[in-house]
Amino acid sequence: LLHQRIPQLAQWPARGIQRALVEASQAARSAPLLIVEAPMGVGKTEGALLASEVLASRFGQGGVFLGLPTMATANPMFTRTMRWLDHALGQDASVALSHGKAGLNDEYASLLRASWHGDIHDGDDADESRAVVNQWLRGAKRAGLSSFVIGTVDQALFAALKAKHVALRHLGLAGKVVIIDEVHSADAYMREYLHRLLAWLAAWRVPVIVMSATLPPAQREGFVAAYALGAGDPHPSLPDPGDAYPRITLYDGSTHDLSVAPDTRSTQVALERIGDDPGLVADRLSALLVEGGCAGVVCNTVGRAQEVFDALRGSVPDEELILIHSRFLAPERLAREADLVSKLGNAPDAHRPRRLIVVGTQVLEQSLDIDFDVLISDVAPIDLLLQRVGRLHRHQRSTRPRPVDEPVLLVRGVTDWESTPPVLARSTTAIYGAAPILRAAALLGERSSVTLPDDIAPLVRRGYDPALPPPPGWETLWSEAEQAAAQTLAAKRQRAQSYLLPAPSAMSSLDGWIDVDSGDPERAEREGHAQVRDSEDSLEVIVVDRVGDELRMPASSAFPGMVIPRGQMWGTGPDAPYARALAACTLRLPQALCHEGTIGPLIDALEGMVDASGWQQSPWLRGQLVLPFDEHGNVAISLPRGGNGHTDSYLLHYDSIRGLTAEKARDH
Repeated sequence: LLHQRIPQLAQWPARGIQRALVEASQAARSAPLLIVEAPMGVGKTEGALLASEVLASRFGQGGVFLGLPTMATANPMFTRTMRWLDHALGQDASVALSHGKAGLNDEYASLLRASWHGDIHDGDDADESRAVVNQWLRGAKRAGLSSFVIGTVDQALFAALKAKHVALRHLGLAGKVVIIDEVHSADAYMREYLHRLLAWLAAWRVPVIVMSATLPPAQREGFVAAYALGAGDPHPSLPDPGDAYPRITLYDGSTHDLSVAPDTRSTQVALERIGDDPGLVADRLSALLVEGGCAGVVCNTVGRAQEVFDALRGSVPDEELILIHSRFLAPERLAREADLVSKLGNAPDAHRPRRLIVVGTQVLEQSLDIDFDVLISDVAPIDLLLQRVGRLHRHQRSTRPRPVDEPVLLVRGVTDWESTPPVLARSTTAIYGAAPILRAAALLGERSSVTLPDDIAPLVRRGYDPALPPPPGWETLWSEAEQAAAQTLAAKRQRAQSYLLPAPSAMSSLDGWIDVDSGDPERAEREGHAQVRDSEDSLEVIVVDRVGDELRMPASSAFPGMVIPRGQMWGTGPDAPYARALAACTLRLPQALCHEGTIGPLIDALEGMVDASGWQQSPWLRGQLVLPFDEHGNVAISLPRGGNGHTDSYLLHYDSIRGLTAEKARDH
């Protein structure tokens, strides 16, 4: 079946996890929940697609929803899913790419154009079945009614949100097999919506597959409990909390722990702890890559990545150094990602650079199938750190340079590893908080190596065990961090309750579904307001170059340097391709500019920078904010500070090497 559906894999036998997924789908007594835990890069997604065929056939489902953590992961998954559909369809079927920028995806846009022009068959292809875009289902809310939907997980979580048209979202999911990949990326706030979604999917008898390489036992239990509750079972037997790995947990009215024979070799990764000075990164890489090799440096924030990149630039040739993070213009980031996959993906060794250093953020953790010879990472929650290690010696190579022929992980983000407790770099804890960082540091301090995949389950279990004791001398800092984490967790769960759809068991009719309306999720997403993610508001802007009195397309756009008309009708009719190209040139502004007290004034400031009134008829540009950089890549923005009449002035600078930086210029 694998070779029929995905001929590109014909030279390899089916993996154990793929075989086990299909067999579990065949054995389920009712529409099941399948929780898949297996190492990175072993074909979980392909196995889930094969299993979805079995589940759809057995339980009467007419399609698949496949949810990913981000747009960056959803776009390549759309391509992979289309390859599967090429060989799996028995008749024409509607497909949709469902996220805020689906129209900018070239492959999806080509399907849109083909569907718009209508079906043309000749004698050779009249019997072929194809994936098509149904024109009536193109709207943001109706796209979910397509038979096969690939998008961000938010599109499914909206079905657990009190919002208009929520019944339409349930209708779209109720007839499908639902697959959620990289489920570990959901934080406590998102998991509240995910649990409620699972309950409703169980009530609609929807088969669900959730997948992760690193899943804490408490999350596994929470998923089973939520699905069982929707199925009318408030007290299910919970999964075995043990360390079996890889594993499949099956709930079909009762809970089954299915062990899966591992079919990947064990890899021992040496651990080395280094200080936090970016100069130390340069020194260690200089020694490790003396005979060549490809290194990854993963940082927890954009600022830390830029600091390391700056430290390396003096000693590493430009052609051997790449920076990648979320504050590049979208076309430049996509080009960087494609370039990295072509160089460091599962390609012949002859295509691999002799030496390359990639400095980046979490984009290197989850969205790219790339293979490093050596990895340096900020200390992070243990499950995410193991995800990063999954990019180390990921593919089989005939040979690697001698100093890096065995995998090694160097961990930074601690200014002093020898102190008791260790001194964490302030910026290290900015994203995840101190508690999971301290837990990871404690677990790493016990060992000189990690063996994959053998150590994944026990390390993740211990990393999230509430009873994990602090090392001697860490007690005070540990207790303070744990208390702060508990308060944050409680606050996240409480915030999620405001707009959470009632559970199926709490309702006898649809009355009261949206007694409190959270608003339009798509509009909120466009305007930077998170609803099913617990993040502060952020703003995404379209970037243009201001040269004298002219506005021009950015150099990385499809029409570099083209003059853009202002104050007149533009972006429709013959100009639509240019408007689409400009709409792709987006950039997300730093959080420091977008907090609660400044988001309104920031929007006002942006609206006053460019006269975009003539663009409002364009479906690509309507309602978008525009940020003009001068010929030096600079733009200044003044924002109020507090309510005392003072302002902060920020200098934003953009270049295609380092991306966007924002520096507080002066206070008034």
